[in-house]
Amino acid sequence: MIELKGILATVLKKNNKKLFLSLLPLLFIVGALSIYSWITPGTTIVQLVDRTSNIETSYAYKATMSPNILYPQGGTVDVGDTLFKKITTAIPFEIKTIIHSEEEVLAKGTYDVQLVVKAGDIWQRAFPLQNKQNFDRKGKEISVIDNIYKIDMTQISTFITQVEEETGVSQSQYDLEVVPTIQGVIHYSNMEKDIEIQDKLVFHYIYDEIKLASEKSFMSAVHFNESQTTTNPFSLLGLTLPLVPVRMATTSLFALLLLSIIISFKYLDSSRVRPVKTEAEKLNKKYGSRMIRISQQINFDGKTVVPLDTFKSLLKLADEKEQPIFSYEDGNDRGQLYVVVDGVYVYTFEPRAIDAPAIPNEATGNGKVYVIS
Repeated sequence: MIELKGILATVLKKNNKKLFLSLLPLLFIVGALSIYSWITPGTTIVQLVDRTSNIETSYAYKATMSPNILYPQGGTVDVGDTLFKKITTAIPFEIKTIIHSEEEVLAKGTYDVQLVVKAGDIWQRAFPLQNKQNFDRKGKEISVIDNIYKIDMTQISTFITQVEEETGVSQSQYDLEVVPTIQGVIHYSNMEKDIEIQDKLVFHYIYDEIKLASEKSFMSAVHFNESQTTTNPFSLLGLTLPLVPVRMATTSLFALLLLSIIISFKYLDSSRVRPVKTEAEKLNKKYGSRMIRISQQINFDGKTVVPLDTFKSLLKLADEKEQPIFSYEDGNDRGQLYVVVDGVYVYTFEPRAIDAPAIPNEATGNGKVYVIS
């Protein structure tokens, strides 16, 4: 039986070592596939429609002047960014707002134009230049506003002077803001986008000048983006599989392989053989305090030798006779011998030798007897 266990231990040890070495590279391969499947994006957003409509608003203004030394005839003339307040009676200006699209769109809504006079954060007053108008047009180039308006500087100057007189508060600078307000929607390919624009033309009204304080052209964009989300497959070396099942399969297989490797490694560790404790070693450990070790065998000449079958019988006899137990170890491989001497009687017990194959210990290289732990 012991011989069979020893052989079985050797076979299992070799098989588990082979299993461990074969599963380890497989674990790395499956782990790499699992990681690759998880870092692969699950979905991709595909742009089905990507169009942009640009809304451009531009201003062009002039100055209407009374006759003066610079302009003896007076009238409406082209000017730069600075106008002279004393000789400027009006500022006529043109607003053009156009919707530019690569494809035909439908634009509809309303717009109005106001002139807002501001005294910093103290007060402001709006003067309508055009009441609310509707628009409903279709095309690639849609004109929303294309009109000429006028800032009556005589009226504005009179209004500001009256406010200063009535309130007793005057400002070193006032702002004149031309505010076109466009509200509506743009339709394209079953999509609808809101538009709400207020691109202001601003002048600073100061002591003796009227100065441009803003840009003269503005651009805003309305984006039409329609996308579709698609599920990505798992693709590797020309093989294409559904991504989610691959994730689940590779992760589960990785966990199974890892568990198998851990179990085989533990079994390899536990299958290391250890020396068998002989019966004599067990008796010496348990009853060593009751024994007297002797270096030479007792002379049995003239004595009656009574061999006993069990150590317990010898132990009981020693207690009854109140005699010590002598322990002798034969150096010539005879083994251990336990003796109780009672007059002419010598009671002996010789532990049975264990007949087991010697399995070499790979760690120590010796030839002691081993069994599976």
